[in-house]
Amino acid sequence: SETNVTIISPADNTSYNISEPFNITANVTIIGGQNGIDCYSIISFGDSSVVNITTTNNNSLGGVTLGTTVTTSFEVQGYALGTSNVTVNASCCSDGLRFARLTSDSLSNITIIDEAVPIVSLIAPTNNSENKTSNTVIFRYNVTDGSVVSNCSLIINENENITNNPIIR
Repeated sequence: SETNVTIISPADNTSYNISEPFNITANVTIIGGQNGIDCYSIISFGDSSVVNITTTNNNSLGGVTLGTTVTTSFEVQGYALGTSNVTVNASCCSDGLRFARLTSDSLSNITIIDEAVPIVSLIAPTNNSENKTSNTVIFRYNVTDGSVVSNCSLIINENENITNNPIIR
């Protein structure tokens, strides 16, 4: 048996938000030889620090009849901002000589971006509280985001009062 792999989604040069998992889907067709026995697909990444799988990188396809196509899908997640290439390979235990060299397909430039705004929660002072002991008010907050937060600014009456740069963790 000989496999032909075609990634059907996403397209090259696609961007995804770091906080949202997405699928990479491929068709695997047995194009030559005999029926495929114990077939599987495997996914790999050019830069696994940017994007990687959320479950297993090996999908069992079982037996695949000569001339038929099965679809395989991998759920992946962005881990850092950047770009990676992705490759899906397929083979069967019944593989012999490969003539067409179509056992893998690759995507170029899957980019992980951060479009979500950071979440800033004011810890102190509490809403409508009064400071009767001092003219100094100390603001404490918590900021979270899918990627590194480089700074956070306090704005009072539409004027920037102070900026924490870098954020102290």
